[in-house]
Amino acid sequence: MGVPVESVAVGKCYLTEIGQIRRVLEIKEAMVKYESRGKTAHGGSWGALTTVSILRFARDVEREVPCDYDPRYPGRRVTRLRTALPSANKGSDRVGARSGLQLAGCGAGI
Repeated sequence: MGVPVESVAVGKCYLTEIGQIRRVLEIKEAMVKYESRGKTAHGGSWGALTTVSILRFARDVEREVPCDYDPRYPGRRVTRLRTALPSANKGSDRVGARSGLQLAGCGAGI
């Protein structure tokens, strides 16, 4: 399928047919350096760097998506939440915090 070569830009993210998200880090001399994540690449973390021709990159991706796009839940984006927890010390008024992931709009943590 692909996207127009002219639309490939540094800082943008693109979705492949197999659910991989590719974030463009650099375009130099018609070569694209990107990192990837998703169903097939490194899970939810950005993985190893790859460099390919801009023509191949444009051909291999389907469309531009937000960089926080989650291919497991199309139409929803992942957000980070901070949840307050009571302190482990009794009588203390300190509040601890932990980070968790939650899908925006669905109320379910992952």
